[in-house]
Amino acid sequence: MVGETLQFAHLILEMVSFIATIIGMTALFFGYRTHRISYKQLNFQIVDRCTSRFHQVMHQLHKEPDNPDAVAAYLGLCNEEVFYFKYRYLPEDIILEWIEGMTSTVPHWVGQQNVNHSPNCVRFIFGEQNLIDNYSRLRLAFTFSSYEEYQILKQDKKAFIARVIKNIRKKSKSLEWEWQPSEPAPIVAD
Repeated sequence: MVGETLQFAHLILEMVSFIATIIGMTALFFGYRTHRISYKQLNFQIVDRCTSRFHQVMHQLHKEPDNPDAVAAYLGLCNEEVFYFKYRYLPEDIILEWIEGMTSTVPHWVGQQNVNHSPNCVRFIFGEQNLIDNYSRLRLAFTFSSYEEYQILKQDKKAFIARVIKNIRKKSKSLEWEWQPSEPAPIVAD
């Protein structure tokens, strides 16, 4: 009788364990699914907000192309988009499309010189106000090692955009902040 009771108890424990496993797996599945839906909603909200701002900024730029506030709004939007690209808040196809749109309008840097000679480039910002200094992410993204490298990349749109994406995703000491303790934490004895 004791043996039968132990077998029955063991069977009950196995059934409870099996049910708990099924419940856990179901919870994980729904948790993952909820996370994916939230992530896609975040992506959509970012795309929607940036697209709306883009249309407003472009309307302002077309009305007043020499207005430093309009240029600053455009560069601020591009700088924000570069942040979203860096941390992969957007799908890759959106990133590629938006970078392609930026290539003719934002400055391209070799050292301290803007080498983007596109008629659409917002060049006049290099006057007294020098607005580009306020957008270090954007500057880092469109900086090239040498004029020769720039000319080679400029011939191949895909290679150019790939280089910009590589620049965006590389670590920058001026843009990345990490806590570095000045001294190790003291060891406390119990």
